[in-house]
Amino acid sequence: MTGVTFGTLCGILIYVLNILGIREFGADSLEIAILVAVGLFGACGVATCLGVTAPFFFVRLGVDPALASGPIVTAFNDILSMSAYFLIAGLISSLFFS
Repeated sequence: MTGVTFGTLCGILIYVLNILGIREFGADSLEIAILVAVGLFGACGVATCLGVTAPFFFVRLGVDPALASGPIVTAFNDILSMSAYFLIAGLISSLFFS
């Protein structure tokens, strides 16, 4: 719930800032704002899912989740969040800019 809320708030904030900031750059400003907002929402969702499921995974492996979650989750979180952002951005940009 926290990840969805944070993703929604950040997505709306980025959307509003993009609309206000890039209005003078042309007709694609709305599409860019949507692309960034939805991509950020997806990245926050992926990060939340990984943060919730990683401790259960480590318990199943017999590793202390408090010790293993910090560095491993941070590294995977960065990789998966950026991958999700670029995947969503690629899909949305193929809809708007093709």
